[in-house]
Amino acid sequence: MPDGYGKLTPRDDPYGWALAQIEAIRGLPADTAGFDRDGMLEFLEDSAHAMLAKVKSQLINLMAHLTKAACTRNSEVIGHWRNECRNFHQEIVIEYRRSMRKEIDMERLWRYTIKRVTESFEDYGEPIPKLPAECPFTLAQLVDEELDITGAMESLRARWSGG
Repeated sequence: MPDGYGKLTPRDDPYGWALAQIEAIRGLPADTAGFDRDGMLEFLEDSAHAMLAKVKSQLINLMAHLTKAACTRNSEVIGHWRNECRNFHQEIVIEYRRSMRKEIDMERLWRYTIKRVTESFEDYGEPIPKLPAECPFTLAQLVDEELDITGAMESLRARWSGG
């Protein structure tokens, strides 16, 4: 059972539950009668991967849109990006589970975010912002149900503009 979170259920923590089931199934003999051990392992591994990948993708989307909204010179797109941030954040809050924490490398996700922001600004002819190499967000901030999207944008803007 991952990280000792107590008895995991697919309803409370589908990701952690899938990992626990994978470990349990690996302990079974390969020739357990009437049970497709390898098929079940593949199914659970794929399911766990998909759950984690969805959360990682939404974290990148959220950080990219927060960053674009904080750095853009085009005030007409800020409202759209802020709304996108709300949508991405809502998905994160719904899908994230504590058992995922050790599998989420914020620095790696930030590198993907920088690439996404840079490419977006290039596509729209905006000056490329000089972004910090270190991720300005913590996982705890981004999974917090009470994240203030506008406040986060303003904080980034103030930090990066020197104000």
